[in-house]
Amino acid sequence: MQGMRLSWASPQNIILWEEDQVHDFLCSLGFAGYGEQIRAEGITGEVLIHCNHEALKDLGIHSVVRIGNALLYRLEMVTDDCRVQGHRLAILKGVYQLKLQHDVPIEEGHWVPPC
Repeated sequence: MQGMRLSWASPQNIILWEEDQVHDFLCSLGFAGYGEQIRAEGITGEVLIHCNHEALKDLGIHSVVRIGNALLYRLEMVTDDCRVQGHRLAILKGVYQLKLQHDVPIEEGHWVPPC
């Protein structure tokens, strides 16, 4: 996937992850604040691989990014020196990358990056 480098990897297949490993993954993406929702809803790796934008939204995961006092409402936008992504999109991209790394089949209905 172009432009996406996952800074965190688990030797264990994403399908086998428990809630704590899902939380660790989200922390690696900078989204530690979602740990409570992950544990309350019992989001394991098996559940995470089936999530889409709507499922993440239902979990309370935002599609906006705060930089200083500004809120960015687009899922993706390019700034002068970095690429900024909404939380849901960043999580979906990270999960997609892990599916590829762990040879998890991409099934119909799974999120895939646009071509």
